[in-house]
Amino acid sequence: MHPGSATISLTAETATPAAAAKAEPVVADFDRIGQALGRNAPLSYSLAPQRVRKVVAGLQALAHTMEYVRLATHSADYVVPGHNGFEPGRALRVSLGAVTGQVQMMTNRSGLRFNLYAQIHDKAGDCYLQSEQKELMRAAWGQRTRASGTVSREGVLDLPAAVRQILNIEAQEEPMIGSFRQARGVIPWQPGYEKHETALRRLRDS
Repeated sequence: MHPGSATISLTAETATPAAAAKAEPVVADFDRIGQALGRNAPLSYSLAPQRVRKVVAGLQALAHTMEYVRLATHSADYVVPGHNGFEPGRALRVSLGAVTGQVQMMTNRSGLRFNLYAQIHDKAGDCYLQSEQKELMRAAWGQRTRASGTVSREGVLDLPAAVRQILNIEAQEEPMIGSFRQARGVIPWQPGYEKHETALRRLRDS
């Protein structure tokens, strides 16, 4: 296993709208607990205190066996520091950007979401959309796609973990096999210019 390779997904399974309404505060508590643990702030146990204490204790015990644990919901990511006090800022970096990859595993449970397998590392990241972006999600199924928005990246390997507040989803053409052979230099070579192998040798020996 490698950093970021183990993932656990939890979804509230409800049979009626009334039960679904009761599940919403649980997700809100998940956000609240993740934020408090990430900041090492005290928790308030107003809802189901014994059960909440048990879950928090389990998360802290799990985090202490590794560098950190990343909790993610539809709204944000949270980092629980591990045994070596790994700083949340180093474990997770959030900025505007884009991720290109293959779209897989769509779901509309508790919001719209699909997995985007990054082109370079072939690691799945979660893309969260708003309800009005449903058609964008359908059109992207199985396609090589570029998703632009707020990108969360794992700090250790700088791998894309999630894209939120999505601004645009663009279909990308599949690269042609062997297209790298058509690559050219930025500056065209002209007679009298130093050859590239000479420049590399000079830089190596300097």
